[in-house]
Amino acid sequence: MSKQLPSILLCGYERGGTTLLSQIFRENGYVGGFEVGALMCDSPQDFLSYKPYCDMLRPGWKLGNRVTLEALCSGDFEHFYHGLVSTAFPKATAAPAFDKTPIYMSRLGFTLSQTDFINKAVVITRDPRAVFVSWAKRALSDEPKPQMIERLVRSKLAHYSKRYLDYFFGSVAHRNSSSVMFMAYEELCNNQLASIERLGVFATGCPFTLTEMTHNYKNIYGNNITVTNVTEFAQYLGPETQRMILQATACAKPFFYGECADSHMCEDDRWEQLEAKVHDRLNKFRLKPTHNNVDGLYFEPETYLLRNQDVLKKVLNPIDHFKKHGRREGRLPA
Repeated sequence: MSKQLPSILLCGYERGGTTLLSQIFRENGYVGGFEVGALMCDSPQDFLSYKPYCDMLRPGWKLGNRVTLEALCSGDFEHFYHGLVSTAFPKATAAPAFDKTPIYMSRLGFTLSQTDFINKAVVITRDPRAVFVSWAKRALSDEPKPQMIERLVRSKLAHYSKRYLDYFFGSVAHRNSSSVMFMAYEELCNNQLASIERLGVFATGCPFTLTEMTHNYKNIYGNNITVTNVTEFAQYLGPETQRMILQATACAKPFFYGECADSHMCEDDRWEQLEAKVHDRLNKFRLKPTHNNVDGLYFEPETYLLRNQDVLKKVLNPIDHFKKHGRREGRLPA
């Protein structure tokens, strides 16, 4: 009997639409629990101490006690995932599976390099204004007042922006990859039929369909996809706060959608300038943007330069810098 192994990763900004994305896959025959996170670790053994993900796995996949988790982590990733899927879904032996974990977006290339059987990823992107409001809501009471949300977003602007850009820098090097699909949350909501069909064609070669969702996730509103949440942030954020968010995250402009990308609030070409500099450095040192092996480590020169713009400014070879300085300084290779 063939092993039950996931074939695709679903990721994106936390509270940015990944639960909705995973539910679309479930409605089209896939199985998967809440979140995993193991692929952020060098091995399943390391996952046992990777919090909070190791603690969330048991309830999210209905695994039972700690002994079960330890048994799953006793081998390689193939052993881990087969045990995880077959334990959580013993009756779905022929069903395809996915691993949905938002944080994979922050190290997309690395997570995809971890196994031979997971070879595709869908990354759901979203307007930073909507993401920041969602993060603020989570940090406050169940029904916070609009002014509370705006006040928190302003106070956390630097922190939220750094977090948003970190996820962007961790995935954008794969924007032209045939094995990665970037799906804007706004596009999914505004053009539901075409977007859902595209997801299926990318994942399986055949279009997905969706008539109604059956779920018990409180952060999915209702049984159908609506356009209401696309601009919900405008109920909480004034024009000046919105402008501040778009300016602070302007380097992630490829993830801005529709009018947001062309808005007078974000007349900024920082991404275009940054992209041109990175490509210039890669060409100068004849480096591939992704998929480099450096001392046995998966290394992405483009991601390294985006994350470490001091290296970019000094016109240094990113691989040489990582070997001589970056590794010792604790900089991520990808």
